[in-house]
Amino acid sequence: MKQPLPMQLFELWTLAPQVIATRLMQMATTSYPAKKSEVREMNEMWTEKVQAVVSACQAVTAESMRFQTKIFSAVVGSAMTPALIPQTTAQAMLRYGPAAGTKMTEKLVQPFHKKVKSNARRLL
Repeated sequence: MKQPLPMQLFELWTLAPQVIATRLMQMATTSYPAKKSEVREMNEMWTEKVQAVVSACQAVTAESMRFQTKIFSAVVGSAMTPALIPQTTAQAMLRYGPAAGTKMTEKLVQPFHKKVKSNARRLL
């Protein structure tokens, strides 16, 4: 079940510091030389952040393209009268903009929320 955006942000706000503290404690208490499992955990820590950033960027880009397509579709109808293009563009942006902004924010937060929750389940 998908959680609402405020709940996802709250969980990020509360779980992320706990996960970071746990991982920092693990890094501080590792033995020398580090075990293979510890090295794997530290490498995974960095790669999962890169993966979350990439998937968030892809999702926001796709959502942005959907928004731009809606704007373009609305403006095409007034292409024969160029004087109406700015007004039509503004109306379309006011109509579709708030929902698109909310959707982009949700798509941006989802990968980070997913990673933080899975790390919290595993580490805490």
